[in-house]
Amino acid sequence: MSELFRKLNVLLKSSLLGEGQASRPSARLGKDMDREVEQLHGRVKDAVQHEERIKGQLRELEDEIQKWDQAADDALRANTQDEARVALEKLRAAKRRYARLEDDLHQHEVLTQELIQSVNLLQGVVQEARQSDSPNTPERSMAEVLKQAREKISALSDIVAPKAETEAPVEQQQNIDDDLEQRRQRLSRR
Repeated sequence: MSELFRKLNVLLKSSLLGEGQASRPSARLGKDMDREVEQLHGRVKDAVQHEERIKGQLRELEDEIQKWDQAADDALRANTQDEARVALEKLRAAKRRYARLEDDLHQHEVLTQELIQSVNLLQGVVQEARQSDSPNTPERSMAEVLKQAREKISALSDIVAPKAETEAPVEQQQNIDDDLEQRRQRLSRR
């Protein structure tokens, strides 16, 4: 997906209406921009599909979290400390992945919404340019909207990039020991 956004960014940077270019006839400008708007709509569709894939991954992680939570409880009931510890390590790792993915999804949704608004604005400017006799103002507006769209796509590609785990192993071990003790106490009350 990040490759897609890089390609889109290159496409927009090499667009026919880059900043500082001479003005073009309105009809040519409209045809070229219609093609770019259509391509941008395709990119928006790709971004929305990517969000759906992220949501599917979140559902899978929820199932994985439940599985490891149950495995930790079962291991404690069976009095197998090492299995419970492994299950808790995997549970915590799944929860961290879930939190990161959920954060990425939220950021992606916000940027996708902004990209949709920019594309719609660009589409409106293109339509306005066709009706206008003065090509300078619409071209400048289109260049500004294209610049905004580039920024949104760049931000989306940054979000899609994988992130490294940050929790320290010593702190993680202490948290697992604390969690094991809490689970033992909870299970002994039943």
